[in-house]
Amino acid sequence: MASESLPSDEELVGDRGDRSLLAGSFLGLLVTQFLGAANDNILRWLVIGIGKQFVAPEQVSWILAAGSAAFVLPYVLLAAPAGYLADRYSKQKVIVTCKVAEIFIMMLAVVSIMLGSLPLMMVVVAAMGAQSALFGPAKLGSIPEMLHESKISSGNGVLELTTVIAVTVGMVVGNVLTETMGVRGQERWWLSAVVLVGVAIAGLAASTLIKRLPVANPRRTFPWDTARQTWRDVKTLAADRAM
Repeated sequence: MASESLPSDEELVGDRGDRSLLAGSFLGLLVTQFLGAANDNILRWLVIGIGKQFVAPEQVSWILAAGSAAFVLPYVLLAAPAGYLADRYSKQKVIVTCKVAEIFIMMLAVVSIMLGSLPLMMVVVAAMGAQSALFGPAKLGSIPEMLHESKISSGNGVLELTTVIAVTVGMVVGNVLTETMGVRGQERWWLSAVVLVGVAIAGLAASTLIKRLPVANPRRTFPWDTARQTWRDVKTLAADRAM
């Protein structure tokens, strides 16, 4: 309830000594982010690689564009709801919930590969993009709540470095999986289950290392004008060169 007494930041995430870059919550966030970003890209490049086998050579560029668009568009469309979730609920709860959702999305990805359904594979990529979009504000917004203010810049830098490494690893693993799983991923489809679902489960386990974080705005209402708010944010971004 909005009227209940909320614990202080210190009670939730510990005193200043527990808010360093080696704090358990921050390390848990780093591992969670690494595994999540890696899995995003394993799935995306695996689907793109398999998808290329469904079309003629001259249509390969379309598959690449479709796979990338399916993953990126949710970041634009879900920006407002993602911000709402990060404010209205504990960011730790949002992170853990997103990791649970990732497991089910990856299970659906395995089913789509088993069925050989390219449209379903693209839907799964979009679902993973939506999960990542909802995860983003909670992930970034949790850093000031986990770390002492003197460590926030360093924390952001470490998180971004972790993400870059994870994206590279995911791209490599996704392409290797494409080659290893055989024609259209049908010959050794179980490899996708081991990798995609396995990484998702590991990510959920890592997210449980994050301590409960305070609710930023328990009275915030859902942004029903999501499309208008997103358009307004895009115009603001375009008008401000520094942003």
